[in-house]
Amino acid sequence: MYLGIDFANLDGEMNVCLEILLEYPDGSTGTLLHEHDVTVPVLYGVSDAAFKEFLMPVMPVGVYTWYIQILDPATHTVIVEDTVDWDFS
Repeated sequence: MYLGIDFANLDGEMNVCLEILLEYPDGSTGTLLHEHDVTVPVLYGVSDAAFKEFLMPVMPVGVYTWYIQILDPATHTVIVEDTVDWDFS
């Protein structure tokens, strides 16, 4: 499975953590990516339909939610988050 991303940093250079999570139909979550202390340059942007490729295990049918979070690297508080539901049937 390919996961796409559209991201733009219109502010100044910043250090962040990037995290991608998947919430399963039962409400549990799994961390698929956690990159700590990433420097994002000013005016950096990316639009990539195949940003990350995941090999998905055998999974039950249901609605899953993808989370992408940009976190403060010192506290891991969420700076910005986006989600999308995915109906696996």
